[in-house]
Amino acid sequence: MVPANMKLTDRRITDKKGVACYCGNVTTRCIDHWRTKRDFPPLKIGRVTRFCLDEVDAWLEANREKPSGSTAA
Repeated sequence: MVPANMKLTDRRITDKKGVACYCGNVTTRCIDHWRTKRDFPPLKIGRVTRFCLDEVDAWLEANREKPSGSTAA
């Protein structure tokens, strides 16, 4: 999670196309689906939706699938 006291100018911010590319060339429709079904973290700035890449990184890590057949150590 990004610290609340971090300035907006200190964050790596992108739009929906940028975050789709950042997530491995998924479609913008996939980003919309993640937002509605999986709590993907948008950042609203007025009427514009942007994405903080630090929050996206944390979301991706938390939602990573474990390889099948792996054992927890």
